[in-house]
Formats: sequence, C-alpha cells, structure tokens
Amino acid sequence: MLISIVVPTYNTNPTMLKEMLDSVQNQLYPNWELCIADDCSTAPHVRTILQAYAAKDPRIKLHFQDKTFRFLPE
Repeated sequence: MLISIVVPTYNTNPTMLKEMLDSVQNQLYPNWELCIADDCSTAPHVRTILQAYAAKDPRIKLHFQDKTFRFLPE
C-alpha cells in the first residue's frame, strides 16, 4: 500500500525543512511518496533544498505555486 504524505511549505526554516525531509526518508516503511506544495516562497533556500532532495529520491514530488494562495478575500 502506498502512503502519501502531503506537506505545504512557505519560507520554511532551512533546518526544519531538512529535518522533515530526513525524517520521512528515514522511515522503515519504503512504500511512501512525499508530496510537497510550496506556496510561492520568497526565500530561495526553500526551492534549492526541495529540488536537491527530489533529485535524489523519486518518491518526493514537488509543486511550486506561481502565486501565493490566500484563504481570505482581500
């Protein structure tokens, strides 16, 4: 059975981002996918870190928003 883990990101602290990615990759159960949706982060390290991890592990799927999603009308 495939387990899908969905994680939103936005200007996430680089240490916390790497710890989250490492934590998922270190799971004993191998049949997972990590689906990350970045909400148009302005911090360049977010995209760099995510792309580096995804390049090494095909179970990591990335989606980068073109603009920030807003929950409330402006």
